[in-house]
Order: sequence, then C-alpha cells, then structure tokens
Amino acid sequence: MLKNILILLFICNFYTKHSRAQGGFIKRHDIAGYDNPYYTTIIASDTCYWAFGIIWDTTSPYLGGTAVFKFDLQGNLLKQRELISKTQFLGFNNDMYAFQNKLYTSILTPYSTSSIIAYDILSDSFQIVATVGNLLPEGDFLSINNLHFDLLGNCYLANSVSSKTTTDSYTQIQLVKFNKNFQIEWSKMLGNAKIDEIPYSIENDSTGNVYVGGQRLKLNYIEGDGSYSKSIVYKLSSDGKILKETTADSLSGAIYDFTIDEQGNYICASEILLPYHPQRPFLYPAYQKLEQEGKIVFRQYFEEAPKEEKLYSNFSKIRKIGDNYYALGGIGVFDDDIQPLIVESRAIFIKFNKSGNLVWKRIYKTGYGIEATNLYDFDKTQDGGFIMAGLGAVGANDSIGWKSMILKVDSLGCIIPGCQLTNNVGEKIGEKCFKIFPNPASNYLALYNVTNHKLVIYIFDSNGSELLKFRILSNETSIVDISNYPVGSYFVNAKFDEKTISSEIFIKE
Repeated sequence: MLKNILILLFICNFYTKHSRAQGGFIKRHDIAGYDNPYYTTIIASDTCYWAFGIIWDTTSPYLGGTAVFKFDLQGNLLKQRELISKTQFLGFNNDMYAFQNKLYTSILTPYSTSSIIAYDILSDSFQIVATVGNLLPEGDFLSINNLHFDLLGNCYLANSVSSKTTTDSYTQIQLVKFNKNFQIEWSKMLGNAKIDEIPYSIENDSTGNVYVGGQRLKLNYIEGDGSYSKSIVYKLSSDGKILKETTADSLSGAIYDFTIDEQGNYICASEILLPYHPQRPFLYPAYQKLEQEGKIVFRQYFEEAPKEEKLYSNFSKIRKIGDNYYALGGIGVFDDDIQPLIVESRAIFIKFNKSGNLVWKRIYKTGYGIEATNLYDFDKTQDGGFIMAGLGAVGANDSIGWKSMILKVDSLGCIIPGCQLTNNVGEKIGEKCFKIFPNPASNYLALYNVTNHKLVIYIFDSNGSELLKFRILSNETSIVDISNYPVGSYFVNAKFDEKTISSEIFIKE
C-alpha cells in the first residue's frame, strides 16, 4: 500500500539495516494526565515505531486530545508529543502517512471542521496545514474523517456530512482534494440527502483515479423490517468526475478498508450482518472481493464464537504484502461461562491469498471484561513480522483499567513462537492443550490454546488460591497481566467440559 511506499522516505535512521529477528511482545503504556488513551494508527521503520493516538478523560466534561508517540523496537515508549489537547469533541485518527521527515494525520475538531496535522520529526513541532468545514449550504456537522496521499503528494480528505433538508438528518460523503501545498483543488459531494452514506477508506490507482469506500445505510436491526445497508465504492477521476458507483447487496454490509488488485477489483475488509436471531443479529467480520460492476467474486466470514454468543465484529484494516493479503479486526462475544452479560472483545488477524482462501488466523485477548482488546491498525516490520496498535484492558471484570497498547507478532501472526505448528492437538486428558510464554515471566504471560475447543483457564498460587478464571477460544492467544503477582511458582489449569485436561507451572520473577 501507499503507506508502506511513502515510509521509504521516512527519517528514523531508516537506512540502517538489521539482520536480527524481533520476538513477539505486548506493551501497555500510561499516558500522563489522561485516563483513557489509545493508539489509532502505527508505522514501522527499521529502527523505531511511530503512532498517533487519542487521549481522553473519563470524567465530565470528557475532554480529549491527540498526540504522536515514538517507540523503540522492543515497544518501549520513547517520546510523547501532545498535538491537540483539552477539547470537548475529537474524532478518530483513521490514517497516518510519513514522508519528507513529517508525519501526517487528520482529526475532527468540535463538530464543524476536519483538519490535517503535520508533525515535523526533526524539530519536534507540528502545524495544522489544512482545515475544511461542512461544504453543504444546509449542512449541520462533520463526522468520520479519512486521510489519503497519492504517489504525487496530493492529499484527499473524506468526511461524513450531516445535512438537514427535511425534519430528518441524513449524511453524505464530502471528498476534498488538496495539492502538494494543501490548497483545495476540488471538492465533491457523494450520495443524496435521503440515504445515509459513510466513508471509511480512500485509495488511488496508478492512473490517478481516486476511490472512496464505505457504507450506504438503511438499517433497522431490531424490528427486522427488511431494511438493509450496502457496501459501496465510488470511483472518481483525478479532476473529481464520478466514473463508477459500485454497490454490493447484503442484509448489512460495510467496507471499512480496501485495496485494489491488478484487475481493478476491490479487496475489502468488511462487516456483514447474519441474523441468526430476529432480536439479536450478529455482525460478522468478512473479507470480500468485488468487481467494479458489483459482482461478489468471493466473500468469506470469520466465525470463531458460537452463533448464540456473537455480538459484533468487523475487519477494519487490510494490507497487501507480496501476493497475499492481511486483515485486522475484532469480535465481541458474551462470556456467559464466567459472568453473565459480560462482553469480551478480541482482536483478529488473518492472512488470505488472492483467491480468497484463508492461510491462517490468529486471535488475541489482553484483558478480561468489557471491551478488553481493540486493535485499530498494523504495519509490517523490518524482520517480516507485524506491529499493531490499539488499547487493552488491565484487570478483571469489575476492576478494568485502560491503557494504550502495541502488540508485536512474527510473520505467522504468533506472539508465542511456533503457534502455527500446534493446531488440532491436545484434545485428550494428559496432553498439553495450551502453551505458555515466556517462562519464567515478569510482567505478562501469554497462553495459547492449541485445541479446536473453547477452554476455561484457571490460575492458582502455590497455596491453591484461585487468582484468575477466564475463557480462551480455539487458536487464541490470551495475555495475562502478572506484574502485581508476588515472585514464586503458579499453576495454570485448563478445563474442558468441566474436566481438568491439562496443567502447567510458570515462575514469576
């Protein structure tokens, strides 16, 4: 993708080459002065990682800001630079680009404008290089912002614009093109004032055409009245003329990110609604290939939790690396085994080939309770692995704390090395049905379920007192915070169907 091309110009001692491999890790960071921070975008170079993030207070009046962060290759936070602070409304940083010694992102400022921020790495300074408001005469406010640069340095900004032409409020897509000097070349409104349309991603092709992917929305999930939404992609020329409008019907569909293959087809990270129960529909993460005429070449769902437990999910980011594609997303499931009505969220990372066949899938969970693990962006690292950015919970159920988080995995998506070699085993009593890493451990312990079954994990101290109980899905890696555990030996038991089937001992240093 363009993000990975532009970073070749990125400073951070980028021309130093390293042959040593990086292992997997998880790092959580406290952000001084804010209760609820999280990283939203990340870029990897040969010697460091950079991220943008949102920093929020969790008490009224819920002020927030955005900041840039620098990490070493071990995930340690080296620098934090607050860019915008203490505002009452701030949108999500969806995208990040790096070139000419600068990092770029976009941000919503209180309801009315969307701004492009440039952070200068050399001078540790920043400036707002462009700002655009609602261009509709009858417009109300902006929401959703997406940033994109083409190979020539032109910049595109897409927003969801609320209009009030009737007593109801609908949203249209506002697309603005800036030249290299961040002067507006043209702006375009996409959609109409009778149907909600939301942009989630922007792309370019080699001829200069620009594409906007998102969702055309007509939904009423609960009443089940047959309403629907469609995945949608607009294709425009370099001068802003609409060339093609592609839609794909489904009960519910959305394109959160996409890339374009050699034939001009769209490879999409999506969500699809599968209504197994009329009062409790389920959004499944899906990846799909669409022709420009709207034909679905393939559509694959990621179904990891049982149907009766599914709550919400999507794939939000997609990258093409070599001849394969990688997608990152999340699922939310009810944890009725541990505590009724508790919802756990997990991150999903998959690899699939150009024919749509799944190569491997990984699941990560870093906390136990509501909204436990959310990863929003990823990039390939110099050793062939991947770095991911988001947030993770610390604690269990009633004592959840939030921290910004980055997660490093190897080229096979493993935090624990060799996770790809351990499928379909450990189903009999006496066999190892999970792996732990590292052992001894000091801050975090990773557990990997190597079976095709959902397990319940128990951690006991040397006196036999239960410290933690949680569920772990098939092929899932779960991260346990043991930083507050006293030094000593601990026992990990795995139960399936109410029977203990495997036990391990780990040492806390």
